[in-house]
Amino acid sequence: DEQPAHTVFVDSFAIDQKEVSRAAYALFARQKRQTYDAGSTPQLPAVGISWTAAQEYCRGQGKRLPTEAEWERAARGVEGHAYPWGAQSPQPSLAHFAAAAPIEVDIPLEGATKSGVEHMAGNVSEWVSDFYDQFYYKTAPIMNPTGPEKGKNHVFKGGSWDARSVDIRTSKRFAATPGRKDSILGFRCGLSKKDKK
Repeated sequence: DEQPAHTVFVDSFAIDQKEVSRAAYALFARQKRQTYDAGSTPQLPAVGISWTAAQEYCRGQGKRLPTEAEWERAARGVEGHAYPWGAQSPQPSLAHFAAAAPIEVDIPLEGATKSGVEHMAGNVSEWVSDFYDQFYYKTAPIMNPTGPEKGKNHVFKGGSWDARSVDIRTSKRFAATPGRKDSILGFRCGLSKKDKK
């Protein structure tokens, strides 16, 4: 589902440097009169969040979930790297993977992108806005692709703390139903000029 390799263009956008933390999501949940336990380590990434709830959180911040193309552009750079840091094989100093648990969102690793975006490989996988289609890349537009118009599943990217090195590649695609809540799955928000009113 990563084929064919192709070039796309995306308009200028911003993406959060860190995953959304448990503390940040718990604050949002309280404002919505909902319950979310930040636990004893509130700076761990927020997990157990459905796609729908992640999108709602981002909108509450005046943002949205990034598209798959935006996420991948942020992670790969214009060079199209296999990993956020380049082509070097993954190791613990670069990414948090093949581990027993996630690490806090504000712990820097050497594998950040050139623009300083952290943990785009490993730690937690991340929801993006797109519906999933195994064959979408065969027909995707080259300008600002946003995924299929409908579908049963949504895309998530980036691998997680328990992933193998092959699964933290920037091009790797995963899919899940929008209601899935999982200990490996978190998110970050994005924003583009056209989103501002």
